[in-house]
Amino acid sequence: MNSDEPQSNNLDEDAVFLAYDVLEIAREEFARAVNRLAAKPSPQATALRNILAEQASEARALHALSVGYGWSEAIHRVTTAEALARARERGHVGTDLATGCPVLTGTGQRALNRWRDYIAPLRDLPEYKPMWDFVHGLDG
Repeated sequence: MNSDEPQSNNLDEDAVFLAYDVLEIAREEFARAVNRLAAKPSPQATALRNILAEQASEARALHALSVGYGWSEAIHRVTTAEALARARERGHVGTDLATGCPVLTGTGQRALNRWRDYIAPLRDLPEYKPMWDFVHGLDG
């Protein structure tokens, strides 16, 4: 452990710090692998791009809910009823019992995180930037 890393006398805390370091390394490796896949013309690269594009509308709805749009009519300004219905069918969106508003479920948050994990390393590439901007640009 270098001097810049948090240190502890508690073995459980040390294990958590070590696990986090491993997670960060794995994320970096994953990002490199996704970039390599997307960089080479191949059926797999085409499939990745098509899947991410197909999921963009639902990812936009999930992102909107994750930043609080579900608590007002604004959700209908930034996403479609169809995208919300698909997300609801998959268990990604539920209904707040007190207000009747759509809410992001744990499954939905994981789906959004997974979509972001795939596209984040590619978001500056010309074929992926419009998807990233569409999902994260909630100006209506």
